[in-house]
Amino acid sequence: MSSSFLRIMTIAENTLTESLRQRVLHLILLVGIVFIFSSLFISDLSVQMDRFKLLKDIGYAGLSLTGLVISLLSTAQLIPGEIEKKTIYTTLSKPIWRFEYVIGKYLGLVCLITLVTVSLAVIIYLVLLSQEAMELCFRQQIGFFTWLTGSYSDFPEPMRDYIHSIQSESRDSGLFLALLLVWAKLCVITVIAVFFSTFATSTAFIVWNTLLIMFIGHLQYLAKMHWLYNDLTSNALKLLFIAVVGWIIPDFEIYNLIDDVILGKYLPWKACFDVLWYSALYISIMLVLSALIFEEREL
Repeated sequence: MSSSFLRIMTIAENTLTESLRQRVLHLILLVGIVFIFSSLFISDLSVQMDRFKLLKDIGYAGLSLTGLVISLLSTAQLIPGEIEKKTIYTTLSKPIWRFEYVIGKYLGLVCLITLVTVSLAVIIYLVLLSQEAMELCFRQQIGFFTWLTGSYSDFPEPMRDYIHSIQSESRDSGLFLALLLVWAKLCVITVIAVFFSTFATSTAFIVWNTLLIMFIGHLQYLAKMHWLYNDLTSNALKLLFIAVVGWIIPDFEIYNLIDDVILGKYLPWKACFDVLWYSALYISIMLVLSALIFEEREL
């Protein structure tokens, strides 16, 4: 194992430890958990099969929003905060390359995002299982032990079909793919914030510009649809503008496959892997640019 890799891992570990100590992140995570659990009460307002779709919708909205806030706050205060406290000089006075510092910081944040994503995904799964138990044990009078062991062989076929339809909604394996897509989107947002933090000194500037990139990333799809397919008068200048925006800013619309999973549509693994490869490529390019900019920065 190379010494460079060990230095990057040490910085990543320190970044994760420092992030986990921030009480404001604990509060945001707690709000996210309460928000996801509250979907159990809201779901009673909808009809039976739509309850699970509503739970998934609210659960993944809570996961995305909580992950976004934690990602932005953690990243925006990372490098500017160390410069303000002057702790960065102690770190960089050691035999550490600046690109190792940037990559280590980013990997630490990715670990934080992974912990948050997995924690909230477990909460979503518990909420779905709770709803399944309420549907089968309380509304259909199936014994709790029978539900827990899954011994339905003595039940009439219509009842078994009903139980299967409920469990296919609550234990949908496609939710794992949705989880991967949410995680990949948060990793892309984080690398954009890291990029801005390598040359900006203001937390507000980093957060604002990251959100602006997200906004443009969602809207560029509409611009492509309009100018490339509907507007027959598109000229070379418009096409060049779309191409430049498409190369610089990631297309966040590709992550909307999450909505298809929540609606119960089949999502092939290939479609998910295509999005993951696209995210990994964009993250790699942005990390290289961030390292180059931070290398030239006057501290």
